Amino acid sequence: MNSKFFPTYKLIEVEKQALKEFVQKNLKLKRIRPLQLLIKYSILFIPKKNGQLRLCINYRQLNSITKKDRYLLPLISKIQDRIGNAKIFTKIDLKWIYHQIKIKEGNEWKKAFRTSKELFKPIVLQFKFTNTPATFQRKINSVLEKHLNEFVITYLDNIIIYSDLEEEHKKHIKWVLKKLHNENIPIAIEKCKFHTRKTDFVGFIIKLG
Repeated sequence: MNSKFFPTYKLIEVEKQALKEFVQKNLKLKRIRPLQLLIKYSILFIPKKNGQLRLCINYRQLNSITKKDRYLLPLISKIQDRIGNAKIFTKIDLKWIYHQIKIKEGNEWKKAFRTSKELFKPIVLQFKFTNTPATFQRKINSVLEKHLNEFVITYLDNIIIYSDLEEEHKKHIKWVLKKLHNENIPIAIEKCKFHTRKTDFVGFIIKLG
């Protein structure tokens, strides 16, 4: 099989620095490994809401030949219906969600990416691979399955906990946080909102009462 390279994108200085930090951090955390193999996809950066840069791998060619995972993400309208007449809720924002799932051993080379000088293979799932969202949605649903749609709803890295009573809500939060802790799924505490009646949720405003 011949080696296949995809063109690299020209990076501005701030992106070069972000790439250097990404590589150093993820090598240290053992999320990527250096290699020289057959397919090397190019990388690009997408700005995040907080002004930071998210590294993405251009998987368009791989995505086009990948069998799609049809696991459905929940509809916002259904989420609002589930919340119903709840009186209080909490939003939990997760971080590094795709890094919680390892790529099947022996398949890492299929998702290899290149910088201007080096080649790496990811050990965990990466942003922009077609089946990554469905794979994580399935995982987080399985983690919280016992009380899913009873007092907790998930949408990728967003979790809504909803309750009728304050004391009941504290127990619900404790249960969810314990499950996440047991699975080593970290939360972005600065993005979470506890014991509130209004919050943003995947681009929508959810308000109780």
